[in-house]
Amino acid sequence: MKAVQPDALGDHRQHYALYLSLLAAVTSARVPAADRRARLDVMRTRDDEWSRASQRGIESGAPDYVAWFGQREQYRAAWRAFFREWDVLLMPAFITPAYPHWDKPFPGTPESIKKTLDVNGKPVLEEIGLFCASVATWPGNRRRRFPPAAAAAACRSGCRPSDRTSRTARRSGSRRWSGASSAASSARRGTRETEGL
Repeated sequence: MKAVQPDALGDHRQHYALYLSLLAAVTSARVPAADRRARLDVMRTRDDEWSRASQRGIESGAPDYVAWFGQREQYRAAWRAFFREWDVLLMPAFITPAYPHWDKPFPGTPESIKKTLDVNGKPVLEEIGLFCASVATWPGNRRRRFPPAAAAAACRSGCRPSDRTSRTARRSGSRRWSGASSAASSARRGTRETEGL
């Protein structure tokens, strides 16, 4: 098993912030100005890098949006390079197992945007669950879901994930599987490396 990911992802913080900015820009594009201002007022009740990234998405104009897409293309290029060497990347769909769902208001309220989930005894913002989507879907990676039994069968053929949250990759042209580094895995363990992520 080998820890591997595109170097451009680093600790995933810039990648995730960019994802949140673009997501907020797209989801607020057709929202009336007064409603966007109201959303910003709510977002400002939480002062952290993720809230600020979403605020940038709501407040910024077309030049920023175009620049963000240029940055996204750099991440996409890094993934294309990654998949020239690796065939498969496995990662969790969310940072926790299924949790009790609740009637979440949209747009968010000051209370709802501060909701946390228990991740190994530590509170983690529910919004951080979007991290997995930012890695798996945002760069345009092709994806396929594997039922647990199929994933276990694949692992019997050579991959040995260390836990349920590991992402694994198989080197192109070989039967060898390797484990990829996982910020989501670290988030589930509550390690300092991804504290707040």
